Amino acid sequence: APLGQTVRAVADGEVIFSGYGLINGEGDKTDPYGIAVVIRHAFSFEGKTLYTVYGHFSEALVSAGQKVRAGDPIGSVGLTGNTTGPHLHFEVRIHENGEYKIQNPELWLVPPLDHGVLAGQIKGNNGVFLNSKILWLKSLDNDNSWTITTYSQSPIDRHLHDAFFQENFVQNDIPAGSYEISTSYNYKIYKITIQIVPGAVNYITFNGKPGFTEGYPANSSADDFLR
Repeated sequence: APLGQTVRAVADGEVIFSGYGLINGEGDKTDPYGIAVVIRHAFSFEGKTLYTVYGHFSEALVSAGQKVRAGDPIGSVGLTGNTTGPHLHFEVRIHENGEYKIQNPELWLVPPLDHGVLAGQIKGNNGVFLNSKILWLKSLDNDNSWTITTYSQSPIDRHLHDAFFQENFVQNDIPAGSYEISTSYNYKIYKITIQIVPGAVNYITFNGKPGFTEGYPANSSADDFLR
């Protein structure tokens, strides 16, 4: 994002942290998040408190204890903390059993009109998540293509996955249509043709030698998710 661009709150809530030191302690200017803002939101998810985190600001425009509404300016894009260029570091966190479970924010963002989301589990023959695995997504309707990388760490060990999707990759903002997704595993190329349905999370699974399949995780219920 351009340096100095205004960052706005994604939803109503209360600012519970603002400034340096999100990890290392308040005021620590060596903190990797740089100048950060954390909002505790005014609504919950399945009874759990929901937070959003915004990092690397050039300046914060809000203070701890301040109430904000969706769209209120809260800071400016900057270079503070561990960053190689100006950008917004954005997190969605769920507080459960004394822990903050980090969610992939792409699962929480409504896709643009006529676009969808692709998520899934990419595992090897032994059922273990494949970390930093490359996938190739190619449109069969035009020349659009994406290179997708799975999470660099186990989503289970790091509490990175969504409880329903149990994913280790997400790609948002994909135009609706027909696609081929492929990957290389044990010196062989595996591929599948899928449809990206607009306004929905489309889901695939890869299990090594058996290859790709479509559909939600076997141990999850679409009805549970919709509730």
